[in-house]
Amino acid sequence: MRQLLILVPVVLLASGCGSTVSPLRSGADARLAAANVGFGAVVGAVGAMVNGDRDSATERLTRGALRGAVGGAGLYAGKWLAHRIYVDSTYAWAYPAALVHETGASMIENAAHDRPPLDRLSYHLAFVRLDVRPDTRAVTARVMPFNVVATGRMLAQDRLDVRRSLALGTLVFTGPGVSQTPLDILPESGAWAFLNTVYLSEVEPGAEDYEISAHELMHVFQHREWLRANALYAGLGRAFQSGPESSYDELASVVYLDNPMGLAAAYFLGPAGCRDDQWLEHELALFLSRNGGC
Repeated sequence: MRQLLILVPVVLLASGCGSTVSPLRSGADARLAAANVGFGAVVGAVGAMVNGDRDSATERLTRGALRGAVGGAGLYAGKWLAHRIYVDSTYAWAYPAALVHETGASMIENAAHDRPPLDRLSYHLAFVRLDVRPDTRAVTARVMPFNVVATGRMLAQDRLDVRRSLALGTLVFTGPGVSQTPLDILPESGAWAFLNTVYLSEVEPGAEDYEISAHELMHVFQHREWLRANALYAGLGRAFQSGPESSYDELASVVYLDNPMGLAAAYFLGPAGCRDDQWLEHELALFLSRNGGC
């Protein structure tokens, strides 16, 4: 039963592929909010059922869903702020957007672990995850191995743009034109996101394309929120543990397994030819088609 519950978030987003590809219509904001709030509610509810051990299953389910839904509202608010990068033609919205989004995502993760909403907050800087405990002000840094590999691959392939990286709050790489994504997972393009990294073409040196920057930054946000869904698999590490428990704890204190499979499934699952129009892309198209409206 638990294994089936774990698949629910993936199936929900994958099933949206093909059913959400219509042009922007009235009510787009309601759909965007519902999708993000729904994602948080599902992850929070399923996680609380899987990881929680106090109160009845119904109480855990309800508590996780409500707390996760609040976190999902934070996801929506963070992306709404990110879209202002395009509307206002300024990178000044990048850090507020990331702070709001990461806080909302952290609340979802806490809900999935059946913890209080602000029990701990996590933020991602390149390939490092920072876990903050507001009550004790303790900060723990852990390395994310998949993001380490992604960053190394990007460093070998393209040029790190320090200015844009600082402006957007995530690692930005640039090149003279279209570039191939690592692992050749997508066709060559002038802009794409790969986990916590972004590639932007320099076909027009010095030109600032705020729309593309906002779009790719929100792809990074999507990666970060799907990392919180890893809470659904929290028990698997223990289940497959082969060495002493202390060794597992020591490794977990410095390494966070940033499993990207949930995001990959949400992006690539679905009918043939659906990938370019499925929800993760369509969501960003809706945000960036709002023409600055509230």
